[in-house]
Amino acid sequence: MRRIPSFLLLSVVAMLALASCGEAAEKLAEEAIEQSAGGGEADINDDGSFSFENDEGSFSVDDEGNVKIEGEDGEFSLDSSTDGELPDDFPDVPLPDGFSPQSNSKQSDGDQTIYTAFGTADGDAADVFEDIVDQYESEGYETEGRYENTSGDDFNGGAQFTDSDHQVSVSIFGSDGETSVSVTIAPAAE
Repeated sequence: MRRIPSFLLLSVVAMLALASCGEAAEKLAEEAIEQSAGGGEADINDDGSFSFENDEGSFSVDDEGNVKIEGEDGEFSLDSSTDGELPDDFPDVPLPDGFSPQSNSKQSDGDQTIYTAFGTADGDAADVFEDIVDQYESEGYETEGRYENTSGDDFNGGAQFTDSDHQVSVSIFGSDGETSVSVTIAPAAE
């Protein structure tokens, strides 16, 4: 995967430059990317999607801006869709009431997968935080750490929970009446 980041910037620049160009320019950009990466195959599409693959791995961005990187050390994906849904394989853990996902990511090394979801929740941030802590504890999770900070109307709180299957970190931020939530889920430590 070492070569993927080296052509990432060039790839993004090429996609932006080609937004209004024709097929000949796409082909020229694909060849330039392939050459700068020392081989492989690049594909720039009219819908804004892009992919590159070589013997070390692959990198792709679909027409909705979702990113996927795969290599010998595992894979990483970032789903930037805003359809308000989590992926089907997202672990079944407590989430705040009214949680509306805005983006999520999944990182896997082949043995373990870590999921992260970012979004918003309904209600005052401090209340949302207390409710989610209560939810985890009532479902048998152990609270491993917890912090809270209030400054004026702003709230920042986080907690880590464990059970036999998961380690979960929840962070909740409240400012200007909006409550933002981050949830990261990893396998339980062995």
